[in-house]
Amino acid sequence: MFTISTIFFAFVLILEIRSSLAKGNCSETCLLPPKGGPCLGRKGFRMWYYNFKDGECAKFSYGGCRGNKNKFWSREECEGLCMDKCRAHKKKDRCSLPLDQGTMCENPTVKPSLFWYFNSQPNKCEPFAFSGCGGNENKFESRNECRDICVN
Repeated sequence: MFTISTIFFAFVLILEIRSSLAKGNCSETCLLPPKGGPCLGRKGFRMWYYNFKDGECAKFSYGGCRGNKNKFWSREECEGLCMDKCRAHKKKDRCSLPLDQGTMCENPTVKPSLFWYFNSQPNKCEPFAFSGCGGNENKFESRNECRDICVN
């Protein structure tokens, strides 16, 4: 079930992505999901696409027709269009998100654990107790990971 706040957050995120596209930060092509197309033959073509969520180029099978523009013959081609601009955009978004400790999971075996988040006011990584479910992308398993991604 989606709550109104979840829908509102998704709407704001879409507006932010559109805004960055208008500024030329990240090609719209790089935001598309991989699409193999309806013509999948026995093997298809091994292609690359940009995975915006993970911030990296990954392989997928393309059938040879339709699909979308997020397909590249090589990793280098994919990285050339998407990596620098989209990762910088993703980093900015991830590190500027507010602290979200998540919610308790329905599964009683999932216990709260220590994570790190980037606090932009003092410009440093701080620990927090993550409840186990939900939360947002401003969550890191170690202080070093948080620093590597968010601290200038």
